[in-house]
Amino acid sequence: MRRVLVIGLDTAEYSLIEKWSNDGSLPIFKELLTKGSFGLLESYASYLPGSNWYSFYLSQQPGVHGLYSHFSWRAEKMKTETPSSDWVSVSPFWSQFHGGTPRGLVINVPNAFMTSPFNGIELLSLASDHMMTSLQSNPKYYSARIAKELKRIHYHEEKYDIVTLKEFLQTRDEMIELTHTLKDLSIRMMLDEVWDVMITVLPAVHRAGHRLWSNTNIRDIKTQAEKDESSDALKQVYIASDRAIGELLKAAGEDCISLIFSTHGMTHNHSREVILPEMLHRVLNPNGKRTVETGFLKRIRGYIPLSLRHKIKALLPLSVRKKITLFWRLGLLDWRKTPAFVLPLEVRVGIRINLKGREARGIVSPGGEYEELCQVIMKGLKTFIDADTGKPLIKELVLAKDVFEGERVGWLPDIVGSWNEDSAAEHRLIVSPEYGNIPWPTPGHNPEGRSGNHANIGFLMVHGKEILPGEIRDAHIIDLAPTIFSLLGKDISPEMQGKVLEIPGLQKISS
Repeated sequence: MRRVLVIGLDTAEYSLIEKWSNDGSLPIFKELLTKGSFGLLESYASYLPGSNWYSFYLSQQPGVHGLYSHFSWRAEKMKTETPSSDWVSVSPFWSQFHGGTPRGLVINVPNAFMTSPFNGIELLSLASDHMMTSLQSNPKYYSARIAKELKRIHYHEEKYDIVTLKEFLQTRDEMIELTHTLKDLSIRMMLDEVWDVMITVLPAVHRAGHRLWSNTNIRDIKTQAEKDESSDALKQVYIASDRAIGELLKAAGEDCISLIFSTHGMTHNHSREVILPEMLHRVLNPNGKRTVETGFLKRIRGYIPLSLRHKIKALLPLSVRKKITLFWRLGLLDWRKTPAFVLPLEVRVGIRINLKGREARGIVSPGGEYEELCQVIMKGLKTFIDADTGKPLIKELVLAKDVFEGERVGWLPDIVGSWNEDSAAEHRLIVSPEYGNIPWPTPGHNPEGRSGNHANIGFLMVHGKEILPGEIRDAHIIDLAPTIFSLLGKDISPEMQGKVLEIPGLQKISS
């Protein structure tokens, strides 16, 4: 059996890799592109970017697994929760490794949570923008065994705010350090453990893409030197990732086949999610009647500066922080008067209907009332435009049931869609001829401090001495797990929806 190394770069942008490979800044990527096989990866990021890691490790579309974010709606409880094995039945492909071979090492796969023991070692939630839990290992004793390495991992929760130059550059430095720390840990396990397939995910380009895409959201740049240094910050994180991949490939050895991939990419931030609840409120309540209880707690929260709230929150356990976040997002809605509500999807539009017979406190009848309400919402949201350019905020809106299939389509937002792809930081005022004006919270900036956000297309690079240069065609993220199974000589599981990719050179290799 050949050994397979799988390196995930969380939300790495291929256009940047191509650009910086061509100028000599990323020599490892340049070699991969020159000597190995390459293909772009389709994904589900057009509607549900948060579903991509689930779809990668399950080889299923979102309508089948029902997971679209690190928070998912639970209709029976009328709240969002972090997916876990307590209420979601899923089996990552490595959980099917039993017996002598293959033996797997799995490190830091985002949006994964522990299921049953398998033939190998699993380390989850070391560092990710969407931590499902605190650190977990399978077997349980393993995290204590490598405690020294784990102490070197510093990954603070993202602060959603406009930043100082110092804070901006601290993000750059922390992401570079994180990349090398996880690389060192992966190599240590690679050399110390027996394995047939190793999956390790480097998350730094995800956070860096959000925070360092441009210097738009820095409040105190004054000199040209500061502009130049901040403009180069994202590139430095990609350079660190390039070096880390080179060391991982070297440690794995020449006989290993390596897959380097990103489930989807990154671009400038065009999310308007911060004003989507207000847009929806205007459409549902043109008479101005509110659906949110503005009580004592909400008023008190508004008096506390955002920076202080971040400091207080950072002192709390992860489980408590998650409960607080979820409470402020949906916990104040009066369900008796809420026919529809926003499910946070970051750079996409997600609207859920409060449906009778599905939601525990549903008020909208299935059938005609449901269909009519969806059409009213989609038509109404499309009326909002930028006051200065006249461009609509919404690019596309569709019903999830029209684009996804599977028994868990009902777990997803009912209405999904995408925003106009212009940068959201340029807004001053949003207007609708039917529903009035909505001021942009931070003209010239992104209110959450993210200059970059998710794009649709990922990539796959395959490297090894048997691999021939060439194109990997018609590739999708759900094809990765079946392809890995094929490389390991393992039969494809019937629940997998993906196909085995044709990689130049591999047809000449016997399993």
